[in-house]
Amino acid sequence: MAPVDYTPPANPYVFSEQATSAQALQRETGRPWQRYTVRPGDSLAKLAVRHQTTIKALVAKNKLENPRLLRIGTTIQVPGEMPKRSAAPEPKAKKKASDRSKAKKEAKDKAPARRTLSHTVRRNDNLISLARYYDTSWGSIMKANRLADPHRITVGQKLQVPVPASFRGDGDQARSPKKDHKHDSKKKDPKKSDKRDDRRGEKKDDKKKESRTAKPSSRNTFLGRTYPDHVVRSAERNRAALKEVDVPSRSETRSLIVSTARRYGVDPKLALAISWQESGWNQRAVSVANAVGIMQVMPGTGEWCSGLAGRELNLMNPKDNVVAGVVYLRWLAQNASSTDQAIAGYYQGLGGVRKNGMYPDTKSYVRAVKAHMARF
Repeated sequence: MAPVDYTPPANPYVFSEQATSAQALQRETGRPWQRYTVRPGDSLAKLAVRHQTTIKALVAKNKLENPRLLRIGTTIQVPGEMPKRSAAPEPKAKKKASDRSKAKKEAKDKAPARRTLSHTVRRNDNLISLARYYDTSWGSIMKANRLADPHRITVGQKLQVPVPASFRGDGDQARSPKKDHKHDSKKKDPKKSDKRDDRRGEKKDDKKKESRTAKPSSRNTFLGRTYPDHVVRSAERNRAALKEVDVPSRSETRSLIVSTARRYGVDPKLALAISWQESGWNQRAVSVANAVGIMQVMPGTGEWCSGLAGRELNLMNPKDNVVAGVVYLRWLAQNASSTDQAIAGYYQGLGGVRKNGMYPDTKSYVRAVKAHMARF
């Protein structure tokens, strides 16, 4: 996520252009506007998502001169709930309590059997890896444990994991502990390993060995951090693959970012500024850490963003790459305490910002992004 020198594009996007008409929104949806008092942590992006509208509609309705300045206690207009439709000609007869309980029981019998296992969080565990291992979804794990932030699980924490009845294993006992091979090295020839050797464990050991032995160089080091060889090789493969495919021009990329941000209720200026800082709107950009494309999304983060988007996202595809970055920005805007913290969370991770504060390079990143926002 290297800072990129800024060159203003032609015809920079002006926030007030093509503002969505508040009256048009009301005519299309039939939703009345209602009074709302601004609370701490509110922003137009959050309010747009919460009330299923757009930032431009809120700006147009309230005639806001500075959309980024919302004063706590100020009263503004926001769309209300959808008007209720007229009752059906023939109202349905109310079901008796016994019928409802019977229907629930039948639905429960038809639902696939599930059970819940207990898992103690270990080093390098995350919700995505646990969901894969236990054949479930990370959203189910979050719901079962009432987790507000999917990035904040700690070593030693006990998690309840809903698994299908077909899953074979008993939670913490499902993964066999690693064997101590130091005492067996003289007894067994490593070339004649047992058929039951844990190949997944061998791969992890190889990766750890690579990370310990990798020597810093321009090929594997970025911002003072040296990445393991397997990460660098993966980044090189992605970089080579993107060289062989067509990618959108800078102007096409800009339009794609704006339209995607509007669709998901994210401030287009914020999405434009983040993506410019990350890649200069270049889909072929791949960092040493294997952050891919326009929004510089890491593969692991991309899988998590697929859950936020409700479908599988391919980071090598420009449209999916932008969707991944935008839905991540939307999540940050909804969970961060301020715009600055949301921007910092994109760079450093929201959990890291909350725990350690902003690092010096994170503060520089936030300043650069806000400068880009002022220019767009």
